[in-house]
Amino acid sequence: MASLRLVYAFHELIETCVVHYQRPIIIAATLLGLIYFGYQYQSNHTQQQALLKHPEKHDVWVLNMGYLETQRKYQAQYRVAQVLQVSDTHVELLQGSFTYRKLRGAERAIKLDSLMLDSYFRRDTLTFKHSELAALFELQAIDSVYRPNDIYVLGGIVKRRARPTAINDKLNIQMTLNSHNDQAIILFRQGDFEAARAQFLQAAEQGDSWGQYNLAGMLEHAQGGSQDLQKAVYWLQQSAKQQNSKAQSALDTLCNTHPSVC
Repeated sequence: MASLRLVYAFHELIETCVVHYQRPIIIAATLLGLIYFGYQYQSNHTQQQALLKHPEKHDVWVLNMGYLETQRKYQAQYRVAQVLQVSDTHVELLQGSFTYRKLRGAERAIKLDSLMLDSYFRRDTLTFKHSELAALFELQAIDSVYRPNDIYVLGGIVKRRARPTAINDKLNIQMTLNSHNDQAIILFRQGDFEAARAQFLQAAEQGDSWGQYNLAGMLEHAQGGSQDLQKAVYWLQQSAKQQNSKAQSALDTLCNTHPSVC
């Protein structure tokens, strides 16, 4: 009972304080909110300034064309742009084909993966000098600056993941005149390992040395199916017989690592 009376007394105290000090509490809460949002704004502003000092490929900017196109009367026109390449003196950007009257329109386009559409960007690019970026940011001509977190900005995909460029992580795959081998390389880079392995097998059976070498790499590393070291050795041997030096090197390495299969 004593603890229950204590709870009631505490509740009554809080209620009394709220009634008597309601206005000061509201003012204090408002001030704290303003301080917090001011801090967040300044922190975000500083972070974006830092990104502009060292721009990188795939960075996403939201431009306000109303400030960039100074020959016309100002009108808000937000456009998404993405860094295409960076030199010592300039930054070249792809620019979106669409302009938005409000900032949230540009942000929504990013969130909806629009940058992944082949038709989203214009053919003509924009180029800025490094020396003018800070001024354009302060002018709000460059409204927002984002650096992808992995492949995402604002939750939307803004770049494709790096595709594997080699089947064997020590050796580069090679394009040849064999259509099955070339198709397999395309499938491999798209991440369709099972279909790639089937195409490499056809190239290998047709006697293509690079098809044999590439198939062996997939067999060794269990890509697109189960691991089969004996078949990997077999196809590396077939490729090496055709004077494929990389196949011979891979064969030597495989046999040194797994002598029982050679």
